[in-house]
Amino acid sequence: MALYTNVLVHVTGEKMEVLSLGLALVILLVLSQHYLGKHNWGTSIQRGFVLGIFALVIYTIIYVLMQ
Repeated sequence: MALYTNVLVHVTGEKMEVLSLGLALVILLVLSQHYLGKHNWGTSIQRGFVLGIFALVIYTIIYVLMQ
């Protein structure tokens, strides 16, 4: 995970931007999972977090390809 973060920071050059984007994505996905699925908060947070990481990986790949 540390290696991935370092690569991400190296690619974008903006650590805070990446972190806030990732955090916003995770929060958004947790909320959407919670309200769409009517889950309890435990499952919503787990599913949202997994989807958030997945989305961040896709974002990174797209960002790298756009360079």
